Amino acid sequence: MLAKSTPVPEGTVIMAVHQSAGKGQQGATWQSEPGKNLTFSLLLKPHFLQPIQQFDLTVAVSLAIVEALAHYIPEEDLQIKWPNDISLKGKKMGGVLIENTVQGMGWKHAVVGIGLNVQQSKFSEVLQGRATSLWLEMQKYPSRVCPGIEELLHHLCLHLENQYVSLHAGWAMEQRQAYLSKLFQLNENCWYEVQGQKRQGRILGVSEHGRLMVDFSAGTTEDFGVREIRFLNSAD
Repeated sequence: MLAKSTPVPEGTVIMAVHQSAGKGQQGATWQSEPGKNLTFSLLLKPHFLQPIQQFDLTVAVSLAIVEALAHYIPEEDLQIKWPNDISLKGKKMGGVLIENTVQGMGWKHAVVGIGLNVQQSKFSEVLQGRATSLWLEMQKYPSRVCPGIEELLHHLCLHLENQYVSLHAGWAMEQRQAYLSKLFQLNENCWYEVQGQKRQGRILGVSEHGRLMVDFSAGTTEDFGVREIRFLNSAD
């Protein structure tokens, strides 16, 4: 990786015209049609945070994506599927993968990888009905024009900068509250898979360290890491 071999300024953005081996959560791959979607990496150096606060950066990035997309489609239709997928009415529109490098007791740098379906109109059979794109959703609004990749990147970088500056200024609590207000399936009775078992539960929130809190029975709350619970009947 470039950041490991060469000094790179914070804020450097590297965009891929075609990403053939994009990575997602839990070892998943990111399928992107060449030239149709926005896939890029952003280098940040959040030395003002402790490594234990990594989820705060995830929150800030997720909120920035929602804000950028809200320039084109109604914000009330956008949700964040824990921990950092962007969902539109249950269909996956994009996602984030942050690779953190910790040195000693401090945070050396973070490479924020973002993938957004922009102009893609067809998806594989596996993703049919579970994924969508900005172009597909904007067909519902004839008066609006789907942005080009570079235009969307410009808007997104502006919102990423604003959220990052807010995080640096100590607004993490307010950002978490905004994240929670956009959380997919919050307070809804839904089905999940835990240790191979299908269980019905209700998402109550997310802990300060980014663990999903779910109520499976009245008064009993369990918390989970990314690889410990799977959403059923929704885009992965």
